[in-house]
Amino acid sequence: METDLILEPKSTDKDLGLGIFSFEDMIMNGHVYVDKTDVIYDLLKPNDGIYFLARPRRFGKSLLLQTIKCIFEGKRHLFKGLAIENMIPKYGWDICRVIYIDMSQLDMDPGQLNDSLHDELNEIAKSYGFSLKKKKCGPAFSELIKALYALPHTSMADSTDIVLTDKYPIKFNKKPVVLIDEYDCPLITYLSKSKELNNNKKILQNFYLNVKSCSPMIRFGLITGITLFQELSVFSSMNSFQNISFDPDFSKICGFTEAEIKTYFENHINKSFFIMQENKSLSTNWTKNDFFNAIIEWYDGYSWDGKSRLINPQSIKEFFKFSIFNNYWYTTAQPQFLEQLKFLNMDIKDFLNIFDENMDIPHNSQSPALSVINPQSALFQCGYLTLDRSEGIDGAIQKIYLKVPNKEVKISFAREYLIQHFFPDLSRQERDGLFDQYENFSKLFIQHDSINAAGALSSIFENFSCQAQQSGEHFFQSQTKTALSFAGHIQDEPSVAGGNIDLYLERFSAKTIYVIEIKYRKSPIPSERVVNREITDLQAPSTSSVSMSTRVVTSEELRNSTRIKYDAKKIKEKRSLGEQLKVKHALDHAVRDAFDQIRNRKYPRASLYQNKTVYSVAIGIIGRSDVKIEYREVSPSDFEL
Repeated sequence: METDLILEPKSTDKDLGLGIFSFEDMIMNGHVYVDKTDVIYDLLKPNDGIYFLARPRRFGKSLLLQTIKCIFEGKRHLFKGLAIENMIPKYGWDICRVIYIDMSQLDMDPGQLNDSLHDELNEIAKSYGFSLKKKKCGPAFSELIKALYALPHTSMADSTDIVLTDKYPIKFNKKPVVLIDEYDCPLITYLSKSKELNNNKKILQNFYLNVKSCSPMIRFGLITGITLFQELSVFSSMNSFQNISFDPDFSKICGFTEAEIKTYFENHINKSFFIMQENKSLSTNWTKNDFFNAIIEWYDGYSWDGKSRLINPQSIKEFFKFSIFNNYWYTTAQPQFLEQLKFLNMDIKDFLNIFDENMDIPHNSQSPALSVINPQSALFQCGYLTLDRSEGIDGAIQKIYLKVPNKEVKISFAREYLIQHFFPDLSRQERDGLFDQYENFSKLFIQHDSINAAGALSSIFENFSCQAQQSGEHFFQSQTKTALSFAGHIQDEPSVAGGNIDLYLERFSAKTIYVIEIKYRKSPIPSERVVNREITDLQAPSTSSVSMSTRVVTSEELRNSTRIKYDAKKIKEKRSLGEQLKVKHALDHAVRDAFDQIRNRKYPRASLYQNKTVYSVAIGIIGRSDVKIEYREVSPSDFEL
């Protein structure tokens, strides 16, 4: 395939707007704004409603609320050229007084939260020409809503920021709008401190109860956060509360689709492609399409309806700024919530299945309690896992799954959590080195470099103590799965005709599939055929004049006599030629067994693998770290129809 010409791109037209969460600043200063106003309009159309939206940190919640704020303030000039401009008649904009609170900016100390929240409410009241009399933040919130509701419906324009015309009075909707960002921040901050958590929860429960009592006076309400667990939910008594976090109609209200990236960031794509080619950061034969697929592999994959796929806004902007594939999301949105859950106290086995991508999630059920939350649920709330679904022939949803969205998240979790839990005594530098081994193996594996890939996997195994490997094949399978997860989506023991297979790897591009079988043996025991032949040789009549013993040598005795230990590199280095041959024979036999098992399980099925390249891969593991890998491409004639 010919590569695209390396041509220096023209101006990128608009600045990325990194760190800008104000819609007004974005538009007025010419930053890139991905138009979501058509979806926002659908949310705002109903006359009344109070909604909740959960999304991970740095996913565009603040920008969404700021955009809605400007819409209700009637700042039509900011929306010129956007979808909503043609959806609302010039004088049909529903202008409202707006209560906007960012909880992350408050003093969250339990002794200060009430006063800090009250001061914020009072500042809003002053902006409308009055002060609040109530001293508790809950009653003050109710007072503010009622006071705004009682204000005159018209007001003469005194600023071009908030008007459609500067000659006529502004007509306000009688009902104010309530927008609250990061509602759970004062709670998440104290998850590990029960006393402080309970104090803040009581303050906020009282605060939000006033939303319920005043809901008939509210034109529209939107509250955002990262989670809606039972202990954190302060909306349980709000009958009008609607959770739109999993609503397909609003699944794309935050985050960027592939089409939006191509439309709004075309020049940035060209610029990064040019820079990375100049820096020799890409393969020499890469096309622009290859480059875009790599972007998708790294940053795409988030979903809250199991169907629509979204790119993290923060990550993609950071990538376009630096033109280096890296895990930007974790460094800018390190989830405090995840830290507070104290995963260090969990069994290491809880982490072995983090990268499994066939985990059920009852996403429409009642929010789980923190006291019984499993690691996967916590990781989903934080953005480390996302939704996926399978569909039947008629399009009906068969099952909802959790999966890791992309390579960036996998690298973040493996580097910052998984390896740290496997090796708590290693220094940060040593953990980074081990992480590099995982990533190196995944690269060699997808390049089909079987010899070096086997060597890299062997190096990973050698980092573990003998005690860590007592679970046998399960341990080696889990480590192989962890390392391969950087190359694509992993399924653990998926069902096929005839049984289960160990691992199923689908590249992020979804064009290449690997079905992997792992065979593990503690020592290089020869096959039955070899054992029987050697027994026959031992029992054969001697040509010597000295008589031979006629005692029968059993298979078990011969097996025990051929066992050797593999507890350290030194043993491997000191092996005799005979021992090396035994290891080679055992590895060859394990690989043959693996391929036989794949074939006997009647896979793959044509309905699953149409228009995709499929490889069956056998991985033989002997002792502690002897590895052999072999690939076989599956031809169309092998498909089970």
